[in-house]
Amino acid sequence: MIATATPPSTALDTGIPGLTRRRVWSSPAVLSHALLALTFQKLHLAPAGANVRPDAIAAIQTGADLEQTFGPFGTVVELAKISRVRFDLLANTLTLEYPQGEGSRAIRLQGHAPKAHVVIEFADHETADEVYTKIWRRLGDRVELMPYRRDYRDLGRVPVAMMIGVLFATVLLVAAIQVAADAGSSTNPVFAALRGFDWRWVCGVGGATLAVLQVRVYRAFTQPPTHLELAARFSTERI
Repeated sequence: MIATATPPSTALDTGIPGLTRRRVWSSPAVLSHALLALTFQKLHLAPAGANVRPDAIAAIQTGADLEQTFGPFGTVVELAKISRVRFDLLANTLTLEYPQGEGSRAIRLQGHAPKAHVVIEFADHETADEVYTKIWRRLGDRVELMPYRRDYRDLGRVPVAMMIGVLFATVLLVAAIQVAADAGSSTNPVFAALRGFDWRWVCGVGGATLAVLQVRVYRAFTQPPTHLELAARFSTERI
């Protein structure tokens, strides 16, 4: 049960009034969690299946105590500790990475501290994009958008191999047709079958096939990004 609480008299984690007010999202727009609450400093998540009271969202937006509202089963992610945010554009998911434990200062500086991940799944792209944008705005200049890198070897391995195969097959077949033509009236059944082919037609079919495969390679190399990734400026690792 997501409880409600009376706002305390002291200021809570609300941020700058009018600029970074609390943002709340819930199911069915959020699939992986029952409720999300984003403040200036933290992201609170209620586990999927939690019973959200109708007045819980309004109470959160008006300043309820989030620790008491989400209870002991809620997950709290401090935005200042987030080292990476990955937005999967196809699956509509956000993956947040942050240190699992404090550890020693030397380990943290070397980037070897154990990492924890929170994956948030959304029902539609609009909600996922909104949450991603709000988190990015709150992280500010502490993170940067990583350039999208394609693995061209994986993208082009199959079509390029097919192009090479078609090219070799076309050259070999044309050479065999020429040999069969030079053999004249040979009774060899293979030569007799090859004399029925026109090398110009073979070259035409091979060229058309190569053109189709070339378009496939071009589309593979120019396809739009499948994900966006934010990383802390001191971090060089990728999720």
